[in-house]
Amino acid sequence: LRSAFKDGGSVTAGNASEI
Repeated sequence: LRSAFKDGGSVTAGNASEI
């Protein structure tokens, strides 16, 4: 999820948790 987030993925609860 971190990769997807850094790539410009949507900010989701899952991504936020990973960060």
